[in-house]
Amino acid sequence: MKLKFVLVFANGQPAESKIVKPFLADSPSIVAADGGANHLTKLGLVPDYIVGDLDSVKPEILRQFKSTEIIRREDQDHTDLEKTLDFCLESNADKIVVFGATGGRLDHEIANFGVLQNYSRRANLFFLDNQFTIRVVRGAYSFKTFPGQLFSLIALQSARGVTLKGVQFPLTNADLSFGGRGVSNLAKESRVSISIQSGEVFLFLKHANAD
Repeated sequence: MKLKFVLVFANGQPAESKIVKPFLADSPSIVAADGGANHLTKLGLVPDYIVGDLDSVKPEILRQFKSTEIIRREDQDHTDLEKTLDFCLESNADKIVVFGATGGRLDHEIANFGVLQNYSRRANLFFLDNQFTIRVVRGAYSFKTFPGQLFSLIALQSARGVTLKGVQFPLTNADLSFGGRGVSNLAKESRVSISIQSGEVFLFLKHANAD
């Protein structure tokens, strides 16, 4: 089985339709991480799979999604999001977009950033919520943007030799640690480039249409 491009829906803050809709044109597989399935009816989506121990998905939702394949995984050493990402990787997914990984319980949200950090080493994986695209940056990375677009770089562990170009507050061979430095920068050009000699940072790129 090869899922290839997957949209995963976790059980945090529900994604707005305007955030999800652009990704549907590529005919992705839809996978819900347990209670993430509860939010899909408002988006008019039917998941291809629901993965987890099924302690969060509502019984009426399971009854509604009769055609959905249930992948029950009882393992209590891993979160439902981890179980879902493992299923996606076992199914040879090479691009995974996760909605609903932020905005829920704070402990779950913080843990999910560790999940993003770990699993992004194995696949093209990033989070989307209603304000930001969130990805891990290692080595060199550049992205298209527009003057005035807001973004933040946050290092959960120390990142060394960080250089940032095309922005209001550039960096040259700087060291970032967990804290406020790197928060709320602005693009000045149509492309921003980041290079990191060692370590990694989280890039939070605000959507153009976000409030």
